[in-house]
Amino acid sequence: MDGCETAQLIRQRPRSEMTRIIFVAALDQAVTDMGRGYDLGAVDFVFAPVVPAILRAKVLVFVELYRAQQELRRYRSQLEVLVQERTTALTAINRELEAFSYSVSNDLRAPLLAFDGLSKALVDEYGDRLDKKARDYLHRMRRASQRMTSLLD
Repeated sequence: MDGCETAQLIRQRPRSEMTRIIFVAALDQAVTDMGRGYDLGAVDFVFAPVVPAILRAKVLVFVELYRAQQELRRYRSQLEVLVQERTTALTAINRELEAFSYSVSNDLRAPLLAFDGLSKALVDEYGDRLDKKARDYLHRMRRASQRMTSLLD
């Protein structure tokens, strides 16, 4: 079995489909085998005769890359947990704010409606007996209460 057949077998197994493959090739085979090797997932080539220090340096690069990828996966997982926790907390806070807003809105609405109703009754019943300044004050009070009601709505 040659290196290309071995690489095909490595790629067929789910556990090893991401394994980095460094081909060892003779210089006279390099041109023909390199294209096929890269197609099969080679990440690098070492030429015979193998220099141990060069092979060790190349393997070390891929080991460090693997470790960095594992660390990134771990960070991503931690970040996803943190995002989920924060999302849950924000959802709870939003629910509390909505409940508070609803409560405040209802607590303010009743006095505003009474204020608006009473000021309207004053205008309707006594408007013709009030001077211009008093009527203006009542109209301004009604407009302010209606604006406040629209804000609550």
